[in-house]
Amino acid sequence: MNVQCPHCSAPNPPESRFCGACGKALPSALPTRPVIIGEKDFATSESGRALQLDELHRRARTARNILFFLAILQLLFAGALTALGASDATGRSNGLLVLGAAVGVVGLLFLILGFWAGRNPLPASIVGLVLYATLVVGDALASPATIIQGAIIKVFIIIVLAKAVSAGVRHRQLKKHIAQSAPSHA
Repeated sequence: MNVQCPHCSAPNPPESRFCGACGKALPSALPTRPVIIGEKDFATSESGRALQLDELHRRARTARNILFFLAILQLLFAGALTALGASDATGRSNGLLVLGAAVGVVGLLFLILGFWAGRNPLPASIVGLVLYATLVVGDALASPATIIQGAIIKVFIIIVLAKAVSAGVRHRQLKKHIAQSAPSHA
């Protein structure tokens, strides 16, 4: 089936890119689509850079939200421990109150890291991961029986923190590229 030139109405073979009669470009038989870039590629167009800037902000929010989630989790756990310690009449209440206070301090640290991650997600996420890993290892050294206690939750939290670090790495890459490709106004 021939392709009709939209400029001069001359018939052309289907594989033709230019009209044989007038020489103007023929419409392509294949529809054109936006070029999809990979995660490690960077956009060159203004609209592409705008989309990557949105991605930059989304990555920072991901890291921030993970740290806020962990802060809330720690603070809720601290509240539960404190409530149990306050209602315990057996004499273990002091230990539960101290543990609740310690977990609350960790929750506040994660809250601070969450605010920091809004501006600089990579170092905040790394500090959060190191802080949590240090607490798990310290707890295991103090009482080896605690290694198995809550193992699924510990692994889940470490995976979530690793995801925050990954988001921080991508944020840093995008930020660096956007800074390098920004047009200079000289």
